[in-house]
Amino acid sequence: MMTSQVLFDTLGHLGKDEFHNFKWHLQQGDGYSYSAIPKGKLEDAERRDTVDLMMQTYTPRKAVVVTRRILEKINRNDLELLRCFPVTADGDRQTQQSSKLELERLICEWTGMRLLIDYIFLDLG
Repeated sequence: MMTSQVLFDTLGHLGKDEFHNFKWHLQQGDGYSYSAIPKGKLEDAERRDTVDLMMQTYTPRKAVVVTRRILEKINRNDLELLRCFPVTADGDRQTQQSSKLELERLICEWTGMRLLIDYIFLDLG
């Protein structure tokens, strides 16, 4: 699932007031890690428009990070959709999947070496 779809689905879980608060935080920026989106652009923006503005303003990775931070600020940490979504440069779940497979491969390789080392030391003892 692409970043924009995950963001759209996540914003869909916000009530009307929560979504309004979310947009307010986007308008403010936080002064150091993400820039503000002008009020005029967000004022009448629906969820889809808001996601489009975020994707135009930030990188996909940054859009996910900003969304997470704002969700924490509006006390919606319960939205697990973004917690499970990787923060990758291209915003693609395939990157996470390939990284996970690579990690599993390395763990198996390390475990095999560890068993071999244990066998060698047992044989020497």
